[in-house]
Amino acid sequence: MDQSLEESLDASGKRATSLNLGRWDKPLIYSNGCHTSWTSERVNVCYSGATKGPLLVSAGDSHAAHLQPGLERWAKEHGWRYASVTKAGCPVVDVKPILAEETKLHLGLPYPSCVKWQKSVISKLREIKPDVVVLPLLSRRGLYGGGSQKTWSEGISRTTKELSYFSEVIVLGDDPKVGFDVPSCLQKNKNFVKCAKPAKESILTDRLDMERDAALAGGGFWFDISPWFCTAKACPMVVDGIVVRRDDNHLTAEFAEYLWPRFSQITPLVETENILK
Repeated sequence: MDQSLEESLDASGKRATSLNLGRWDKPLIYSNGCHTSWTSERVNVCYSGATKGPLLVSAGDSHAAHLQPGLERWAKEHGWRYASVTKAGCPVVDVKPILAEETKLHLGLPYPSCVKWQKSVISKLREIKPDVVVLPLLSRRGLYGGGSQKTWSEGISRTTKELSYFSEVIVLGDDPKVGFDVPSCLQKNKNFVKCAKPAKESILTDRLDMERDAALAGGGFWFDISPWFCTAKACPMVVDGIVVRRDDNHLTAEFAEYLWPRFSQITPLVETENILK
């Protein structure tokens, strides 16, 4: 992967082969009813993979949803059952986020359907007792009432601790920040290297460190996925011909599935697999 990232920062590297430069390339859970909408409180548990074996669940907001193709592929390749439990703009973490629906983001409104969904998700996870729960985080989040990073950190610890009573918990650090529409940038620049972003501007080290400490304090396992996206210098937006982002922060489904072998770097997944063999 590191070599692929380095090559992607070479002006003579591979061209993008992704359809429509990745625009609209969302996981299937967006179109089949699995991903809960902004207004719904319903908890959708969508299973795939093996019919028997250990159960891996990924849960959270759109940053859990956009990793779904990679996690699902990993589960299938390793003979695990897999389930996705996601809702738009709603983390499993015990905090009260603002309603981040695009047209309302600037209003700082409460998000009551999220709060109700969060409580139901914990109950549902306790009921199905997954062997491993993966919580991908979106740390760049507005909290209702202007909650601080301390509020976010304490929420991570509480949620991790609660889930740890019945499951192995893996907290994934947020993927690097982009801040511009990637397909538009790629469309404007024949040299896609111009769309790469400096790593020091993309990787929010202080926040990642805070979230790591919070996850560990709650009894969970922490894993930083930043090296999957960036070299020490920059974060390319085309890797092995695949467009990384479909907008200004979400992965294309194609790239998310491309990442699937990397999940074997996460120690608890491998350890749990070995124990349950």
